[in-house]
Amino acid sequence: MNTATTTDNNAVRKHAVRKELFVDGYEVVIGIEIHCQLNTESKIFSSAPTDFGHEPNTQASIVDLGLPGVLPVLNAGVV
Repeated sequence: MNTATTTDNNAVRKHAVRKELFVDGYEVVIGIEIHCQLNTESKIFSSAPTDFGHEPNTQASIVDLGLPGVLPVLNAGVV
């Protein structure tokens, strides 16, 4: 008997969701937010600079602020 497999199976059973706890009409959607530092002159979806050492919120464009009607454009240097 493989102890690791037995332990993994027990963990799955312990955290499994019982069917009676499901709510009809709802779908679970899980998102992952990832933060990373890019080696580019500007941010990934705006032309705002990425310099360090400035006061907070001084390097934000209208795209970064998420203002209504503003659409981001992908920085080609990131791809």
